[in-house]
Amino acid sequence: MLAPARASASGVGSMGSRHRALSGKIAASPDTPVKQYMSFKIAIRCFILFAVCHVGTAGAEALDGAEASSGLSAGANSVQVPAPSSRRAADSSTDSSSSSSSTAQSMKGVVDKMLGMVGEDSASWSLGIGVAAGAYPHYPGATQSETVIAPFPFPEYHSDRVDLDRNGLAAKLFQTDRLELDFSMNGAFPVSADDNTLRADMADLELMLEFGPELQITLATWDNATLRFDVPVRGAFEVTTSQLPEYIGWNTDPRLHFEHKIGDWQWEVDFGVLWANQKYQSVFYSVTDADVTATRPLFEAEAGMLAWRLSATVERRIGDWILLGYLRQMDLSGSENRDSALLAQDSYLAGGVAAIWMFTSN
Repeated sequence: MLAPARASASGVGSMGSRHRALSGKIAASPDTPVKQYMSFKIAIRCFILFAVCHVGTAGAEALDGAEASSGLSAGANSVQVPAPSSRRAADSSTDSSSSSSSTAQSMKGVVDKMLGMVGEDSASWSLGIGVAAGAYPHYPGATQSETVIAPFPFPEYHSDRVDLDRNGLAAKLFQTDRLELDFSMNGAFPVSADDNTLRADMADLELMLEFGPELQITLATWDNATLRFDVPVRGAFEVTTSQLPEYIGWNTDPRLHFEHKIGDWQWEVDFGVLWANQKYQSVFYSVTDADVTATRPLFEAEAGMLAWRLSATVERRIGDWILLGYLRQMDLSGSENRDSALLAQDSYLAGGVAAIWMFTSN
């Protein structure tokens, strides 16, 4: 559950590489910087969880109100017999339990009804909450890193058209026995130049959103095991509050993906390469005339390989609990922009752990 790392969802799913992750594909979708990837997936989950819970609670309250009204009406035409105090206590306990169960069932009913209205009535979903801890660099090649411990909401959603889990958010566009084409998204939260010595007095790294298709090719399957070749291609956009989103290039990280499930355990391993065009790499590694210092010479980033990556995710389910662990090794020694003063580290290890309690589902 943790995603180059510039401050997954994996989320907590696989904890990610380029983004603030804990998920994905804590997100562990293999990807671009750890810190942002995770943060972005957590933001998505926060929004979904809030929307579902808000609507569900409203529906439950409406239903409870209707039941209360019905009870008053019936009471007007019946005779109530006072109960002994001990019996009242027992009834109170029973009513409390029934009310809790009724509220949960009401929420599920409202959510299922909403999904039916948009043609997703066959979808399965569950809601959880967890806590995660992760360590990641500010961006690929940065010498400074962060360690974060934070709570997060964790929704899971699966239908014929959409998947949301520790691997992130994906819309299914096309699927056969061997091929699947998804529409996926990643993101990266801002990094202040004041917090990073290599980028001191430079422009901040702004909020980044990435969208694009991902082709998954199943190469082989065994008992509870799958070997795939995944090829995501995403356009990146920089988002600020003062202007419209600005296109800042694209990237791809083709990779071999192996997953194996044994009982309550699931293991995933990814190996691949992260490649980006010149515009995208400039965001991290270019140094303009205005940013030149005695230790930061002029540099123009080029398109090409950014890093090799190897990541592993392990998941264990115990009743209503999900335990996740994620590690990602990024090798930037062969990076096309290895000579940039902003790329000061040949490799880094990022990772995280998370514990999630799934409290309701359909």
